[in-house]
Amino acid sequence: MLANFTPLNGPTLICNPHLARIASTGIVLEETRWHDYASQVVSNARTTAYALREEGIPMRGMHAKNYPEPTYCHQVITNYSREEGIELRDHLARHHINVDGFLRIGTSEITRLGFKEDECRVLGKLLAYLLKKNEKDTAKVGERINDLILSHRTVVL
Repeated sequence: MLANFTPLNGPTLICNPHLARIASTGIVLEETRWHDYASQVVSNARTTAYALREEGIPMRGMHAKNYPEPTYCHQVITNYSREEGIELRDHLARHHINVDGFLRIGTSEITRLGFKEDECRVLGKLLAYLLKKNEKDTAKVGERINDLILSHRTVVL
C-alpha cells in the first residue's frame, strides 16, 4: 500500500489512531456549540482566503469551476511551490506565525477564541504583507497581530 503525504493529491493515510486526539475530540464535542462553531470556522477561512487573494497571494482552488469557494472547510491553502512555501513558512515563523510548508492556514482555533470575519479580513491582510516579504513595517504588523491575539484570550465557542 502506498501512502500519499502531499495534500490535495488524493488520500492520505495516518500511521495510527492517535488516541490522545480521540480523547480530546470527545471533550471538545461535549463543550462546543457545533452549529455556530462549524459555520463560523468556514466563514472565517473564506474571509481569510479572500483577503489574501485581494492582496495578490496565490491561492489553491480559487479559480476552479468545480470549486467556486476558496475553501469548504477550516483551512486556507496558498499556491506556492514547495521550495518557496518552505522559505515563506520560515519567514512567517520569524514573526511568530506557525504554518507548514504548504502555508496552510487553519481557522479552527481562532474561531474558538471568538474571531469573526472582520478580524479574519485584517489577519489575511497582515499575513499577505508578511508573505510579500515587505520588511518596511514588520514591527507594526507584529504589533497588530499581537493586539488581535491579546483581544481574544478566552474560548467562546
